Amino acid sequence: MNASRNHHYVPQFFLRNFAVDPEKKKITTVAKHGPFAVWAKRSIERLGYERDLYIHTRRGVPVSVENVINKRIETPISTSDTWAKIASGRTDALDRSDKPILYALIRHLEARNPQYLATTLELTQLATSQDSHIQFTDEEREIYAFSRANPDQAKSAFNLMSASLDWTEESFAGAGSLDIPLICPASLIYNSGAIAAGARTSSAPASPSGHDSLPTDSHA
Repeated sequence: MNASRNHHYVPQFFLRNFAVDPEKKKITTVAKHGPFAVWAKRSIERLGYERDLYIHTRRGVPVSVENVINKRIETPISTSDTWAKIASGRTDALDRSDKPILYALIRHLEARNPQYLATTLELTQLATSQDSHIQFTDEEREIYAFSRANPDQAKSAFNLMSASLDWTEESFAGAGSLDIPLICPASLIYNSGAIAAGARTSSAPASPSGHDSLPTDSHA
């Protein structure tokens, strides 16, 4: 059975909370068509996705992390006690124990969408210009130069971040202090070099999660 190539950056389990039908398959949407705003009920399956979003290449072979995202992140969160409270309308029952899961979900949705990837690619280009209004540090310019020299790195780093919650755990642990560890696109591009190459290199340290690679689905 072929894996789906329509990769949802907004999880379907998340959208079902806004469903307007008993089967929880449709939500009400509004879209702009010329000067008009058009309201319609649309299938959740056909919303919030992009074709081949979570595919990068490794040694010339397309590799997908779509199933990894589902198994590692979406399924555990959607079947958690925390999400059960939300899905059943018992948000008043949420307590401190639910904070790590909610924080992980919010940061995960922030990082797995096409806009995040587009911003990373834009920064890669801006870092080459001395006239850029962004004041890049020498280290950042070096990291983005690594990305330009290795075109697959930005997409590989995006997939690494999308298919793991390890980085959200580190960020959550520092959220109560003034020194909050933030994950920037540049550092992930640099740190994910081992993934696209298939092994560690002297110019690309291990990934932030401590793993050299992710279990993935290769496509012939």
